[in-house]
This record gives sequence, structure tokens and C-alpha cells, in this order.
Amino acid sequence: MNLVADTMSVNRFEEIRRDLHFTDKCSILPDNKDKYIIIRPILNKLHETFHNAVDPEEYNSVDQMMIPFKDRSSLKQYLPKKPKKWRYKMWVRAGISGYVYCFELYQGAKSACGAAGDIVIRLTHDLHGKNYKVYADNYFTSVPLFLKLQDIWYVGIIQVNMLQGTHKKLKPAKSLQKERRGSVSICTSNEGITVTRWIDNSAVHVISSYAGKESVSTAQRFSRIEGIFIEVQRPYSIECHNNHMGDVDLMDSLVALYRNDIRNRR
Repeated sequence: MNLVADTMSVNRFEEIRRDLHFTDKCSILPDNKDKYIIIRPILNKLHETFHNAVDPEEYNSVDQMMIPFKDRSSLKQYLPKKPKKWRYKMWVRAGISGYVYCFELYQGAKSACGAAGDIVIRLTHDLHGKNYKVYADNYFTSVPLFLKLQDIWYVGIIQVNMLQGTHKKLKPAKSLQKERRGSVSICTSNEGITVTRWIDNSAVHVISSYAGKESVSTAQRFSRIEGIFIEVQRPYSIECHNNHMGDVDLMDSLVALYRNDIRNRR
């Protein structure tokens, strides 16, 4: 781009980048626990800008994003099953367009609603009481989190051991599996929390504050016995989660198209 090339040479750019700092290290307190303190000013500015630039969309999802990084850092994560194994982990709330509204770099576990539940609470701080809908997978979802998000519509996949006994009110998974693929059992609490047990390849559990069984739709699944694709009934809560849970993945794929690999001198 001429606008950039005519303004600054690549050598000048690399010289500035080599000496670039956002925080005076002499100002960092001895008891500081923020592991990203040296870049905290720019992170706060980005967070503020993301919020102010666009109004939130109705549908939001919370998920993790991995940023490839192989240099020396105590904060990088090692994921042996990924193509790029060394990465920074970041928690993200994105809309269906893939736009990031809120983000938080991972720097260790904290607790209250569980470490993962607290992440959802922090990332949805600007959605309370505004009729927005949030989706998350079983890593984040728990009953204590649900009770904290009473004024935000929420749908999440949940593990059986996180249901706190609610699953006992549902029809046993073994009985549903004997019926047919697509069988459903559902129960709703006095607080308006709906738990759905749906049989796909295995039992899937969804907890929701606004979506239940109705209206039932269909999904295509491959039948190994018949060797063909068949139509399987799918409750509304499952459909909502499947339709809106890929927002962060969309953003991640768009970022990958423009990712700039920074070369570091050893």
C-alpha cells in the first residue's frame, strides 16, 4: 500500500516495533497479579473500541480462540492435537457476523461460578436486561451460571454431572435410546430453566432460559444400519444452539486469512 510504503520504510517499522512499549516497567507494583500488565493499556483500548464501534447483535456466542505463538512465554498453551501446537488462549464473545464485542486473554483459573462460568459473566457485562441471547458449550455451562444470568437469555450444552440432580426428573437415557434416534425428554423448573435430553449418537443435554422442545424441526443424520441419510426430530433448543454457536469459529477463520506472521530474532 502506497499510503504505508511512502510514509515509512520497513527497516524503520521494525526498529520502532523492536523498541515499542505500552507500560513503564518501573511503575508496575511488586504485588501485581496481572500477567498482561505490560500490554494492558492497548488491551483496554481495544476492548473499549470494540464495544463503542458497533451495537451488539441479538445473538452472541462465547467460546475460546487460540492465537498461534511459538516464541518464549510462560502464558502460551500447548495443545498436542492441534496443527499449530503452541498458542495463546483467549476468551471471546462474538456475534453471528463474526464481530468480536468482548475478549479476555487467559492468564489462569479464577472461581465463583466456576472459572469458566465467571468468564461468561465478564464477557456479557453489557447485555443485561436488553433481550440478548447468548450461547455456549459444555465447558462454560452450569446451573450457578444460569442463576446469575437471569436477565440474559441463555442456551448451553451441559454435562450431566453439572445438572445438580435435575437429570433425575428426565426419562432415563437408556430408555430413550431404545425408542429411536431423536427421542426427547424435557423438564422445566419453577424459575423457568428448561433442561432437554435429546438422543443423537449419544445423549445430549441442553439447558435454556427461553427455548424448549417446541417447535420441533428435523435434521439429517447418517444411519449406519440402513446406510442412508435419515430425518431425525430435533427440539428447538438444540436447533438454536447449533445455528448460533459457530460465531467465534467464523471470526477465527476470518482472522486466519489475514494473519501476519512476525519474525523474531533469536
